[in-house]
Amino acid sequence: MDIHHEMIPLHFYTKGLGTEMPPSLCHRDNTVAILDASQDVFGSGTPGIRIDDPQKIKIFPHLLDRIISLNNNVRESTHGLASDDFEDWLWKTKEPEGLARPMSPPDKGWFSGFADLPHRDDIDAGGSVKIPHSCFLGEIVAVNFYHRLEFEIRDIYDETIPLRFHTNGEGAELPPEEYSRGDTVAVLDASRYDFEDGVSGIRHEEPWMMKVTIFPLCLDEVLALNDQVHEFSFRQQNNTRKCHGCGKTSAEASMKRCDKCLLFWYFNSECQEVGRNTKAHEDDCMFLEDPDLQALFLIKWKDLQNHIHFPLRVTDAS
Repeated sequence: MDIHHEMIPLHFYTKGLGTEMPPSLCHRDNTVAILDASQDVFGSGTPGIRIDDPQKIKIFPHLLDRIISLNNNVRESTHGLASDDFEDWLWKTKEPEGLARPMSPPDKGWFSGFADLPHRDDIDAGGSVKIPHSCFLGEIVAVNFYHRLEFEIRDIYDETIPLRFHTNGEGAELPPEEYSRGDTVAVLDASRYDFEDGVSGIRHEEPWMMKVTIFPLCLDEVLALNDQVHEFSFRQQNNTRKCHGCGKTSAEASMKRCDKCLLFWYFNSECQEVGRNTKAHEDDCMFLEDPDLQALFLIKWKDLQNHIHFPLRVTDAS
């Protein structure tokens, strides 16, 4: 379907008869861009577009309407700019602000921002100092697919950095329907990397070190849920628990926990109703049934010694 909502066929006359296109990118609702396209009439008398050069076709994991909207935004931003001004707009970059971590940031649990990560060169160089495990969290604010999949990510310190896929499929192994703006990305043992274009970001190479699809929550929601888990799920002094409903503390033996997520504790059914209806546990519980999300909140990343990967494994240490 083109921009005028007409259905037209594409015929591949490339050397590989179309096999050059990764099957994982050929999803319904993806958008195709073709350079120097022209109409052709095929043996059946049906008009369409003939593809001879695979270098002139690109598939983007976005809906056509989204591509058109982005195009309109660019046109509005550049309308009336002279040639030099357009070049300035096209190539402008954010001035580097250093990687000093902000003083006294909001409680981020045990998660890492970009400023907390080691540099790739320091890891490759080795050394006697063992780099602790970490979990980088960030929210997808933009998705690009030029030569490879790239996410623009907002981290826990509100810094925006690129996360570029250098996997075997250049990100095509991640189905487009499994990520979108506003989702939260978790990357295990991430490191800072200086790309050839001078931009610093995260170079993602191993698919099992990343979790995207299971977290359809924005970053602030994940951090808020993390705070809830730490307050109401962890065992306190003298083997006591804090009721998620009324907020009072008592011996664990006198309380019961949610039979779905197994994390939040209550005195009785009345307290549980307060938790569900007043404190949104009914919605939170649905997300907390994901074992990977639970593990993100329960693992003490700085103390972890063993090799880690997704899916995560964690014992009931609460």
